[in-house]
Amino acid sequence: MNQSEFKISRILSIFSSNRLFVLGLCITITFILIALLCPFFPQLSPNEIDLNNKLEAPNKDHWFGTDTLGRDVFSRVLFGA
Repeated sequence: MNQSEFKISRILSIFSSNRLFVLGLCITITFILIALLCPFFPQLSPNEIDLNNKLEAPNKDHWFGTDTLGRDVFSRVLFGA
Protein backbone atom coordinates (compact mmCIF):
# COMPACT_ATOMS: atom_id res chain seq x y z
CA MET A 1 0.00 0.00 0.00
CA ASN A 2 1.50 3.32 -1.01
CA GLN A 3 1.41 6.53 1.03
CA SER A 4 -1.67 8.11 -0.65
CA GLU A 5 -3.74 4.92 -0.29
CA PHE A 6 -2.79 4.77 3.37
CA LYS A 7 -3.92 8.38 3.91
CA ILE A 8 -7.25 7.75 2.18
CA SER A 9 -7.76 4.58 4.19
CA ARG A 10 -6.98 6.44 7.41
CA ILE A 11 -9.42 9.27 6.58
CA LEU A 12 -12.20 6.81 5.73
CA SER A 13 -11.65 4.94 8.99
CA ILE A 14 -11.91 8.20 10.95
CA PHE A 15 -15.17 9.07 9.18
CA SER A 16 -16.68 5.64 9.73
CA SER A 17 -15.78 5.62 13.42
CA ASN A 18 -17.30 9.04 14.15
CA ARG A 19 -20.97 9.02 13.09
CA LEU A 20 -21.74 12.38 14.68
CA PHE A 21 -19.07 14.00 12.52
CA VAL A 22 -20.54 12.40 9.39
CA LEU A 23 -24.02 13.62 10.35
CA GLY A 24 -22.74 17.16 10.89
CA LEU A 25 -20.86 17.05 7.59
CA CYS A 26 -24.00 15.93 5.73
CA ILE A 27 -26.08 18.71 7.31
CA THR A 28 -23.43 21.31 6.47
CA ILE A 29 -23.18 20.13 2.86
CA THR A 30 -26.98 20.25 2.57
CA PHE A 31 -27.08 23.86 3.79
CA ILE A 32 -24.31 24.85 1.39
CA LEU A 33 -26.11 23.22 -1.56
CA ILE A 34 -29.38 24.93 -0.67
CA ALA A 35 -27.62 28.30 -0.44
CA LEU A 36 -25.93 27.82 -3.81
CA LEU A 37 -28.94 26.42 -5.67
CA CYS A 38 -31.70 28.52 -4.09
CA PRO A 39 -31.68 31.28 -6.74
CA PHE A 40 -32.38 28.66 -9.42
CA PHE A 41 -35.57 27.31 -7.80
CA PRO A 42 -38.65 28.66 -9.62
CA GLN A 43 -40.32 29.71 -6.37
CA LEU A 44 -42.29 32.76 -5.48
CA SER A 45 -40.30 35.79 -4.57
CA PRO A 46 -39.61 35.84 -0.82
CA ASN A 47 -40.75 39.47 -0.67
CA GLU A 48 -43.80 39.28 -2.95
CA ILE A 49 -46.85 40.49 -1.01
CA ASP A 50 -50.24 38.86 -1.71
CA LEU A 51 -52.86 40.10 0.76
CA ASN A 52 -55.45 37.68 -0.68
CA ASN A 53 -53.41 34.73 0.62
CA LYS A 54 -52.38 36.00 4.05
CA LEU A 55 -52.03 33.53 6.94
CA GLU A 56 -52.73 30.47 4.79
CA ALA A 57 -52.01 27.05 6.22
CA PRO A 58 -49.41 24.90 4.44
CA ASN A 59 -50.68 23.63 1.09
CA LYS A 60 -49.40 22.53 -2.33
CA ASP A 61 -48.67 26.12 -3.40
CA HIS A 62 -47.16 27.33 -0.12
CA TRP A 63 -45.36 24.42 1.57
CA PHE A 64 -44.87 26.27 4.89
CA GLY A 65 -47.92 28.52 4.52
CA THR A 66 -47.92 32.31 4.31
CA ASP A 67 -47.30 35.11 6.79
CA THR A 68 -49.46 38.12 7.70
CA LEU A 69 -48.58 39.87 4.44
CA GLY A 70 -49.20 36.80 2.26
CA ARG A 71 -45.51 36.14 1.62
CA ASP A 72 -44.48 32.53 1.02
CA VAL A 73 -42.73 31.31 4.19
CA PHE A 74 -40.88 28.46 2.44
CA SER A 75 -39.20 30.80 -0.05
CA ARG A 76 -38.33 33.20 2.79
CA VAL A 77 -36.69 30.36 4.71
CA LEU A 78 -34.72 29.25 1.65
CA PHE A 79 -33.49 32.73 0.87
CA GLY A 80 -32.90 33.57 4.53
CA ALA A 81 -34.90 36.78 4.21
